[in-house]
Amino acid sequence: MLRRFLCLALCLGIIPLSGCSKARHIDSAALAETITVEQREGSKVYTFYLLSGREKPWGIEIEAERFEEAKRLAETVYIPNMSMAKLKLMLIEKEIADSELFEDVSFAASDAVFSPLSYVALCDGDLLDKMKKQKELPELIEKELILIKNNNESVNIDFLSVFNEFARKESNGFEMTFVNSEKELKAERVFVENRGD
Repeated sequence: MLRRFLCLALCLGIIPLSGCSKARHIDSAALAETITVEQREGSKVYTFYLLSGREKPWGIEIEAERFEEAKRLAETVYIPNMSMAKLKLMLIEKEIADSELFEDVSFAASDAVFSPLSYVALCDGDLLDKMKKQKELPELIEKELILIKNNNESVNIDFLSVFNEFARKESNGFEMTFVNSEKELKAERVFVENRGD
């Protein structure tokens, strides 16, 4: 009798340790953390960098005219379960910022999926090339953006503050950050003309 009781207790004790449960786990490979926007051979390319356990960055490149279209394609065609709720950083190539910055930031600031406090910055093409090779680069960029914001209150580093500057009709322009990758990663202040009207 004692033997049966011990066997039953042992079996009941092992079942919870089997790892089976009804819990649902989010696939970390479907969480977009960084988005870059660049011009490539006359087309605009949005790259969605996803969280992954791999050493090199992993993501998808989508050719689209607007950020809204790229997001829709990313979520429906390329990775149907992709979530952008964890987006931390958007980098826009400076050469196309005049035409793209207002539309992309306006969409991101008004879509409830994105945090309005996610960082947005301009950058050079070399930085976008480095993004494809160095997994730790977004984190270093975020630190640089926070550092420049702490030293310069007037600089805008997130979707909401950039969107608000565009919305101010009396403003001719404002300051935001440009991440330069020439010698070492460095964020600096740049003046952006207000074309949001």
